[in-house]
Amino acid sequence: MTSQSRSSRNSPISCWSCAWTIAGAVHQSSNARTARCPRAASSSWTPATAPTGTPHSQSASVNEFANTVWQWVRNRQIGSQKFRREYAIPPYTTDFCCVELGLILEVDGADHLTEDGRQRDRVQSDFLNRQGYRVVRISGYDVLREPGSCRARIAEQVQQRIREMETEHPSPPAPSPRSEERGDRD
Repeated sequence: MTSQSRSSRNSPISCWSCAWTIAGAVHQSSNARTARCPRAASSSWTPATAPTGTPHSQSASVNEFANTVWQWVRNRQIGSQKFRREYAIPPYTTDFCCVELGLILEVDGADHLTEDGRQRDRVQSDFLNRQGYRVVRISGYDVLREPGSCRARIAEQVQQRIREMETEHPSPPAPSPRSEERGDRD
């Protein structure tokens, strides 16, 4: 094995399902299911061949958690609200976003439990809050251990956001009968 293939195998830059770093700049895939970073595209690396315990295996776990949440929120199953998966709000890509309510669901895996992960989450949440979104973080492990309570929490957050939106933007009053009479004059 050459030193180049050894260094690229040890490099964290070869993931087609998550963000990657190239020359210090972070690039995020717009479609994580099909896009691949340049190094992965030029090699035979696949997530199945990644050793366990790497960011790639952690990403697979997070995708499993996210797939479960997606089954709950897709097709307007919670509060009749449409959620979009992997919704881009530059410079971030959120796991799930209900644009109408400004509600974001982030499913967090093991990498979010570290101090660096929590700091990145705080920065992302602060940015998204300033943009008018509410961020709800869900532990991926809770999705597996307590799916009923996680789904109930999501439904509760959706209903709470609906109530908040109604008080912020109440529907206009119905026209009075007198205003209709005035429009009928010839």
